Amino acid sequence: MEDNTTVSVCVGTFDPFGMPITITKHLSDCATIAFQAITLNLLLSHAFKIEAAETTVIRHSEGSSIRIDRTLKGYTGYVGTDDSE
Repeated sequence: MEDNTTVSVCVGTFDPFGMPITITKHLSDCATIAFQAITLNLLLSHAFKIEAAETTVIRHSEGSSIRIDRTLKGYTGYVGTDDSE
């Protein structure tokens, strides 16, 4: 039986404007990338007058990924393994 379990670790939470509220210190590089992705998402949604993305996924060529989910209180970023092949 194949194990398809993936592990995600929270890298930080961000307010509705993308400013960091809390970040995981040892994952600060990932939190910085999440902050930049949120900022770009908000900039593009404002420029094109569309709603900001609910979920943003940034995939690394070596198999890891950062997922940013929009919530009612802002954004939450997670780092984990990329399960899409």
